[in-house]
Amino acid sequence: MAARQVAAKHDRPVDETEEEADTMPDEPSESKTTYWRNWLAFFLLGTINNMPYVIINSSAATLAKSFDKTNDIPLIPWANVCLAFAAKCLNAFVFVPFNVSYGCRIFCNGLLMLAGLIGIAYAPNFWVVIAFVVVSGSTAGFGENVVLGYLHLYNPNFISAWSSGTGMAGILGSALYIGLACAVRTPSSESDTRIEKLRHMNHWVFLLATPVIVIYWIAYFIIMVKPKTTRRSSNESSRYSASETTGLIQAESPTGSTASVLVAEQHESACDRLGRCIMLSAWLSFNLGAVYFTEYVARSCSAKSKYKVRS
Repeated sequence: MAARQVAAKHDRPVDETEEEADTMPDEPSESKTTYWRNWLAFFLLGTINNMPYVIINSSAATLAKSFDKTNDIPLIPWANVCLAFAAKCLNAFVFVPFNVSYGCRIFCNGLLMLAGLIGIAYAPNFWVVIAFVVVSGSTAGFGENVVLGYLHLYNPNFISAWSSGTGMAGILGSALYIGLACAVRTPSSESDTRIEKLRHMNHWVFLLATPVIVIYWIAYFIIMVKPKTTRRSSNESSRYSASETTGLIQAESPTGSTASVLVAEQHESACDRLGRCIMLSAWLSFNLGAVYFTEYVARSCSAKSKYKVRS
């Protein structure tokens, strides 16, 4: 309604997209319960999807040392990402064209996560560890591709839930490894070498981490409220599109009219616009920086958490 009044005042035709954006509610059309259930589901999916990846990177040093392969530590982070792109292509060019259901892909991805963690726990040598790291690491890329594709059926605001979850994975994954490594008691036998004690610790750490995969399945199959259709309606798409294209860096107008906004933008200098953009993104940038700083500090701590094994 406000859009029509502004259009009439300035003798210009009303823009339907503008009117839709003006009348669109702040929250999605579904109930608050449904909204927050879906938000929590996407958050948990993002967290668990990246958690095995983080746990493996955090344990890279102890995994290599447990097989007396200290010089090969860099192989573990490399193996953790080497097939991520191939896994994404597999989803995009094989599973999507053949209409494999999202539920099937999520379930299979969880199974591969589980297989990777258990395989690392029982690996008889370092190269078997590398093979299962490749399997586990590829699930992060595959899961990301699947969930981001699935998000097109939901409110675009849920991308923030997924992103927050992947950021939280860096902190929780490292913290989980540190906690489990400290909780696992190494054998007290004096005949056991330091390498055997490290191997014992890694065995139980990766086995005890496997229950998190159940949360991954619960998030998708139980917590998440499935969409009624397999494709977003055109009206809903245009409604979300209108809200997404509303200028985040658009100059504020005291009258709230689009025409006044356009005039304000024309008189705004490049320096003023740049300063306003920095102010708008400062809080988000701080959060992003804090998450990654905390993640890498936690990873560094976890990498050193069990170098000295208790006898």
